[in-house]
Amino acid sequence: MSENLVATQKKLKLGSLLVAVIMATFGLGTAAHAQAVKGSGTVGTIPVWNGNFNIGDSIVSQSGSIINVNGGVKASSFSGNGSGLSSVNAATVGGVGASGFAQLAVPNLFSASQSINGNLTLSGSLNNTLTLQSDVTSNQEESANVIGGFGGNSTVPANSVASGVVGATIAGGGGTLSGGFVEPNTVTVAWGTIGGGAGNTAAGRFDTVAGGVSNTASGFLGAMVGGGRGNTASGLVATIAGGDGNSATGDGATVPGGYANLAAGMFSFAAGSEASANSDGSFVWNDSVGGTTTDIGANSFVARASGGFAFYTAKGTATGVYLPAGSGSWASLSDRNVKANVVDVDGQDILERLASMPIATWNYKTQAESVRHIGPMAQDFRQAFGLGEDEKHISTVDSEGVALAAIQQLYREKQELKNRLEALESRLATLESSPK
Repeated sequence: MSENLVATQKKLKLGSLLVAVIMATFGLGTAAHAQAVKGSGTVGTIPVWNGNFNIGDSIVSQSGSIINVNGGVKASSFSGNGSGLSSVNAATVGGVGASGFAQLAVPNLFSASQSINGNLTLSGSLNNTLTLQSDVTSNQEESANVIGGFGGNSTVPANSVASGVVGATIAGGGGTLSGGFVEPNTVTVAWGTIGGGAGNTAAGRFDTVAGGVSNTASGFLGAMVGGGRGNTASGLVATIAGGDGNSATGDGATVPGGYANLAAGMFSFAAGSEASANSDGSFVWNDSVGGTTTDIGANSFVARASGGFAFYTAKGTATGVYLPAGSGSWASLSDRNVKANVVDVDGQDILERLASMPIATWNYKTQAESVRHIGPMAQDFRQAFGLGEDEKHISTVDSEGVALAAIQQLYREKQELKNRLEALESRLATLESSPK
């Protein structure tokens, strides 16, 4: 062999050897790394690298289609609507702490303002003082109920609206009064309203008790008690403004207040103390002296004022009439200081006018024929004397003045006749005593 050929073969053998060494080196490296991975795992648990070459259990496991995480989850974003989430108790939502939003199945105390855009349907109470009942339907009527005030406890009942009632409102009040009196507010008929107070009841449709204590509005429709204590408005659209122990039992009856008044007639009115308007359309006012004052029949006006009556017809308290305490006659104002343009009268003229004026007996058309009166017609009186405000009325002060003027004139004429008679008798006596 030539030297060149021998040299070439040596180079080829050296190259093959180098290739074998390189391949062996890569093979040993791979085998070495594969042999360095070690560790053990639990079935169903997703593994985690505990080091560069060691695998162990992670906090995540899978059971069927459920992934369990025994720890926290941190992610930059989530997709989906979260409809499958349960038992979530987030520490913050949108940067707001747990006290700033509602959490389910736990008491909530909000430290941040809340806004509700839309309907709030509440079944229960707010702070144990306000209950809302929406979309209540009964007897083809539909509305909502609002129950405010005392929410009750183990011994004292709460304010309440009876079952089947719609449109009821209790704004507040109710509870226990001093002395242990239990006084809840109650609405028992549809559309009743109680503003507040304690122990009040609205027991008729659209009846209202504004407040007070132990008041009842029980009229069939629209009865009202404004306040006070122990008042009962049981007539249709009857009204009691306040007071103590008053009753309005007639339809449309009214008691403005006072004590123990009774308006029993339709559209009757009783006020003061112990006034009793039993007849339809009657008006009774009674003072505080004591004892009941009652109407004298339908559509009558009765008043007792043991201190007297006064009616004034001009500015101030001068012009008018006065019925003094205990008196049975009106006193008409006749003070010289309130009169002007005073002119003396001619008694003879008055007497002649009076003598020519017709005077008759008659009855008012509004009274029975058996009820007779005597006197002139207002038109004749006006024509004879020109007195009074118009020709349809005769003022008592004018008729009395005419009578007094006529009496004065008759007295003067009587005196003149008496004087003339005395003079004649004197002359006659003189003639009889003279010698014949």
